[in-house]
Amino acid sequence: MISLSPKKRPTINDLNKTKRVVVFGAFDIIHPGHLQLFRQAAALGNLIVVLGRDNTITVKKGKKPYYNETQRIKNITKLNIAKEVILGSIKDPYLILDIIKPDIIMLGTDQKIFVDKLHEEIAKRKLVIQILRADEFHLNIFKSSKIRSSLENKQAGFLFINKPTGFSSHDVVKKLRNICGTKRVGHAGTLDPLATGMLIVGINEATKLLSWWQLFPKKYQVEMEFGKKSDTYDIEGDIKNVSDKKITKKNLENIINKFRGNISQTPPAFSAKKINGVPAYKLARQGKKVKLKKQLITIYHIAIKKFNFPKAILEIECSSGTYIRSIVNDIRMELKVGAIMTKLVRTSTGPISQNKEVELDKIDKNNWETHLNPATILTDNINDYFYEQELKT
Repeated sequence: MISLSPKKRPTINDLNKTKRVVVFGAFDIIHPGHLQLFRQAAALGNLIVVLGRDNTITVKKGKKPYYNETQRIKNITKLNIAKEVILGSIKDPYLILDIIKPDIIMLGTDQKIFVDKLHEEIAKRKLVIQILRADEFHLNIFKSSKIRSSLENKQAGFLFINKPTGFSSHDVVKKLRNICGTKRVGHAGTLDPLATGMLIVGINEATKLLSWWQLFPKKYQVEMEFGKKSDTYDIEGDIKNVSDKKITKKNLENIINKFRGNISQTPPAFSAKKINGVPAYKLARQGKKVKLKKQLITIYHIAIKKFNFPKAILEIECSSGTYIRSIVNDIRMELKVGAIMTKLVRTSTGPISQNKEVELDKIDKNNWETHLNPATILTDNINDYFYEQELKT
């Protein structure tokens, strides 16, 4: 009997922990999509990971695996999720059915190799096995093929730039394209010209992985000044004095408590958000009415670092896509006073903090490769991050 049910799967309470749960595949370059698969499978019983052999992978994919089978065993074993990690058979990939006799086989969300004949092979052996599909997990982002090209090119990687004030993020990209001699340069999250701090820039094949960085939280220090209002929510707009009402530190503390957790935020009219393909700031500069949709963001941490009226400095850790200017403006509205952003520093993106930054004016055509961080700094850290997140839940 074979059951294919990606939605309805047994709970831990339904299962005897002696259930044998098998996942199989190449698992060449481990990423969070793999971790998600392993954890889902391990929740159903004793997880056995069956690794494809080097020769089998070479034949099926037309290319040798990046890591040989010995290293791949080590890479999965050190995750401490699987009960056992074994190599499959070169001659018969379905031999594991006879050896392990699994109770459950969990397939990856889009796994295809050796899946087409799996039902037939199980039926031939008269085995009772439940076949499940893992839940989708950032399927369009986590692709081993994207990682491999970045690992294989020594001129592919990331520069951690301390963006100077006055430069747009695109200005930094444009300058680095000239320095690095390639058009394949991009950044992992916009910083306004007013802002300084961490700007992660991908070079060559590493640009394919820039979306990965957006899964990490980002930390900022923002300075705000009370008693003023601006159409851009910062000092670069049309500023007006609107209130001389004095705000106390306690007033501010009471309000910022409302800004923790998942909240809805409306991006500023003067932002790069597009309306029918046109950046909102271009429409705003033309005096046109800009109406942007609210978006869900997460504030993991917000606290007052310094308070000396009329100015205050806040520390904020938040999800990617958060507009710090909008937070300042929303605080202003809650307090019913004026307030604008006067300074902004991005202090970190995920595990990458300011002590790993390099000044933009210190990079030139002769030394840029010495400042280049390999793609493994992303793959290693993102796996650690998702593993730690799982432990917290």
